[in-house]
Amino acid sequence: MISRATKTDDTPDKNTAGKKKAGKKSAAKKGPAKKSTGAKKNTAKERVDDAKAGREGSAPVKKAVASKKAVTGKKPPASTDAPQPAAAKKDAAPPAPSSRPKPADVASDANLVRLHQDLLKDADTRTRPETLELREKLCRRVVRSPERLEDVMSGLEHDSLAVKYGCSSLLRMISDRKPEMLVDHWKEFTKQLESETSYLRWDAISIVANLAGAVNKRRLDTILERYLEPIQGPVLVTAANTIGAAARLAERQPKVASEVVDGILQVGRAKYATPDCKDIAIGQAITALGSIYGQLDDPARVLRFVRRQRDNKRAATQAKAERFLDRHEKLKKKA
Repeated sequence: MISRATKTDDTPDKNTAGKKKAGKKSAAKKGPAKKSTGAKKNTAKERVDDAKAGREGSAPVKKAVASKKAVTGKKPPASTDAPQPAAAKKDAAPPAPSSRPKPADVASDANLVRLHQDLLKDADTRTRPETLELREKLCRRVVRSPERLEDVMSGLEHDSLAVKYGCSSLLRMISDRKPEMLVDHWKEFTKQLESETSYLRWDAISIVANLAGAVNKRRLDTILERYLEPIQGPVLVTAANTIGAAARLAERQPKVASEVVDGILQVGRAKYATPDCKDIAIGQAITALGSIYGQLDDPARVLRFVRRQRDNKRAATQAKAERFLDRHEKLKKKA
C-alpha cells in the first residue's frame, strides 16, 4: 500500500496556483505595468529650474508646455502683464456735443483781441480804417443776429483783458447803432460805471448815454447824480468822457437836460491834478454845452460861464469860448 505524500511548504497548493494563474490573466488584460516616472519628474524639474535660471534646457520645457496644450486642448493662462485689447469703437460712448459756439458764429476771441490792440495803437482811432472795418464787421454780425449778443456780453467777464475791452468797445458801437438791443442789460452797464478798469468804465459812460433815449426818465433819475460825479475830478480823462457823453444823454433824453447842464457846469469848481487839466476840462464843457444849447430852458447861465473863459490861461480853451459866443450870442440877437 502506497502511503500518501506528506504536504510540505514547497508543494504548490491547487487553490494557490489557481489564484496566481487568475492574477496573471487579470494583469494581462490591464496591460503592461507602468514604469516608474520618478526619474523623468526629477529631470523635468531640473529643466524647469534651468529655464528659470536662463541656462540650457529651456527648449524642452517649451515642448512640454506645447505637448500639454495639445493633449488638453486648452491654452495656458495668459499673463496679467500682457496689454489688454482696445475696446471696439462701436462700444465707445459718442462724444458729448460742445456747448462752446464756433468762432465763425460769434465775435471770436482772436478778433476781439485784435480789435483791442488796434484801438490802443493810436489815441484817435478814427484815423485807422482797418480798425473801423473790423469793428463794423463785428457790429453788423451781432446786429444782424441778436442771439449773438449774449456771447459778446459774456465777454465782459472773460479772463483776458483784451477780450473784455474788445467786447466793451463793440457794445459801445452797438449802443450807438441799435440801442434798443441793449436795454435789457441796463443794470450791467450801470454797474460797470464803477469798474476798476478805466477802459471798461469809459465805455460804460458812453453806452449809458446812448441808451438814454431807449429807457424812461425814471431809470435815468436813479443813476444821474452818480453818472455826473466824475466831472468834479480828479481824473481828467474820466471827466472829459463824462462831459461829452452827458451832452449826448441830454440830446437823447431832453427831459433831463437841465440836470445835465447843472452837472457840466460843476467843472468850474472841480479839482484836478493840475490847473492845466482843469482848463482842458473847461474846454470840453464848452464844446458839450454848445451841442445842446438849443434845448436849454435857461441859456443865460451857460452864456455867463462861457464869457468867463475868454480870459482862460489855455489858448485852446479861449478859442472855444470865442467861437461859442460868436455863434450863440449872434443867434440870440437875431431872435
